Amino acid sequence: MENTVGKRIKESRKRQGISQRKLATKIGIKVTTLSAYETDTNDIPSKVLLEISKVLEISTDYLLLGTSIECVEEQKIRALYNKIETPALKKLALSQIKCIAEIENSINYE
Repeated sequence: MENTVGKRIKESRKRQGISQRKLATKIGIKVTTLSAYETDTNDIPSKVLLEISKVLEISTDYLLLGTSIECVEEQKIRALYNKIETPALKKLALSQIKCIAEIENSINYE
């Protein structure tokens, strides 16, 4: 099964615990329109795609191409991690990040 723009929107929305209604309201469209986007029934205007990426804090590259899933929060975490100078603190921070990633991976969003 192909990983489409609509599926990536739905997956990202669910990962963040945002309902269709909430996302639709935030980007100024109807729930039925968002549903049509998530099922790849309708093409998504670029303006709407940009709004979705902002609200879900994911890149348009990820939505369109399925690449670079790194979101704004992950970029912030990476920047903070890179500021740590002490090797022991870097090791501690990395272990905490790995724990969070394991928890994230264990959650079923479907």
